Amino acid sequence: MTLSKYINQIQQTGRKSFSKDEAIKALHLSSKAFDMSLLRLRKKGIIATPYKNFHIIVPPEYQAFGCLPANQFIPLLMEHLKISYYVCLLSAAELHGAAHQRPQIFQVMTNKRMRPIHCGKIAVNFIFKKDLSCVPTQFFNVPTGYLITSTPEATAMDLLLYPYQAGGINHIATVLSELVEAIEPQKLLVLARSSSQNAWVQRLGY
Repeated sequence: MTLSKYINQIQQTGRKSFSKDEAIKALHLSSKAFDMSLLRLRKKGIIATPYKNFHIIVPPEYQAFGCLPANQFIPLLMEHLKISYYVCLLSAAELHGAAHQRPQIFQVMTNKRMRPIHCGKIAVNFIFKKDLSCVPTQFFNVPTGYLITSTPEATAMDLLLYPYQAGGINHIATVLSELVEAIEPQKLLVLARSSSQNAWVQRLGY
């Protein structure tokens, strides 16, 4: 079986990604032979590699971008890496309807330090937070499964905790003016009272 046929086979089961190790095992290829086959498919735009040894199948409608949209491949990648995450800051605000200025870089909070990803025209930045368990999140359905995202209230909190990554306090104020429509005051109050970080509460009050 060729790599192309293997890709067609896994697509028929609904899968949109695969690892190098599993493909080599299924095809009985050497690492070098796999790399050569992969290179041909990458040149055709059929396959993208956003992370080492992790490959995604790029449908024709996204081949001009050289990659799946970040909101589609991030759930696949995080599951592959077994890393906790949630979409955060300006990217989360956009998902909640605050898209005054659409962010050009997709922002993801993780509990592991990770380097930025550049896959075709798609860019992803990772922000490290040691403990994600106390941050309220929700699911958004995407074609590849579901995307874990901070709630509107938690998004407001993170924007004020990470002003540098969110474009500065003036830009945050603009985003919050739109995000406020999605925020439930009672949930925001509960989050403020339970948070161990007071800086964002003070900034939000300001």
